[in-house]
Amino acid sequence: MRIIPNSKNLNETDKKKFLEYLEEKMQRIKPFMEAHYPDPDTVKAACRIQRHERHNAYEITFDITAPRGGKFNTKVVKHNINEAMDLAVDKLEDQVREHFKILTRS
Repeated sequence: MRIIPNSKNLNETDKKKFLEYLEEKMQRIKPFMEAHYPDPDTVKAACRIQRHERHNAYEITFDITAPRGGKFNTKVVKHNINEAMDLAVDKLEDQVREHFKILTRS
């Protein structure tokens, strides 16, 4: 799985924190993807973070595309980077588990 991070309106400290936490949190989803799609370039995960100046909030969006109808999307807005990432990855993990449960039922 290839992770493509993108950031907007982040200072260097927040950007570094985001990238480190992104790598840590994606370890929860990688085993599912690698079990079904061993080629690392088959699944692309785009993760975008944007800091909203006016509300002092962070918006995190995940778009993961995989073969066999695997499209996973989530968007979370919170005042803390870690809290936003935790909620977004939890939602993604639920979507991924459900998708592979459906694929392996036959």
